[in-house]
Amino acid sequence: MSNPTHVTVCDGKYTVIYDFDTGQSECLRYGEPWRDLCGDKMVLALFDEIVELREKVEQLERAIKGTEKYAINDPEEYKP
Repeated sequence: MSNPTHVTVCDGKYTVIYDFDTGQSECLRYGEPWRDLCGDKMVLALFDEIVELREKVEQLERAIKGTEKYAINDPEEYKP
């Protein structure tokens, strides 16, 4: 898993920034400081979950693109 320093959600409304070196985290709302998330392990857990799920989505999308050349365009052609 990669280690991004931020995750943006709600079409850019919120950005959670996490500094892996210091363990500090904060939230921006529309790019402006909004909340200090210091000590909020729930937010870190959600951050990690979002990163992991987004990576899985990317892997699945690459796998689907790799199999598109085998897609059936006309199911009638492949009837036994």
